Amino acid sequence: MSAPLPVGVVGVGALGRHHARHLAHLPEVRLIGVCDIDAERGARVAAEFGTRWFADLDEMLRRVEAVTVAVPTAAHATVGLQALQRCVPVLMEKPLAASLRRRMR
Repeated sequence: MSAPLPVGVVGVGALGRHHARHLAHLPEVRLIGVCDIDAERGARVAAEFGTRWFADLDEMLRRVEAVTVAVPTAAHATVGLQALQRCVPVLMEKPLAASLRRRMR
């Protein structure tokens, strides 16, 4: 068996917490951490699933090989692009973006 895939979760509100819960229990995955702008919520969810809370998304992205993005829709494009620019595969809660106006540079 290969080593567990290091994964992170961005946004641990209602849906993101569920993603973290499932990932924390998969033998094929090592939940490296969660990132949330709410420090109290992020730390609480991280403690619940035996992982680390990251205040800085870029710091977490340097440590993972995949990420689940479960932030509010308005932040989907920004967070998703930040991960993709680091070549980190993304599982995104739908929709991918709030509008078609933002374009990749």
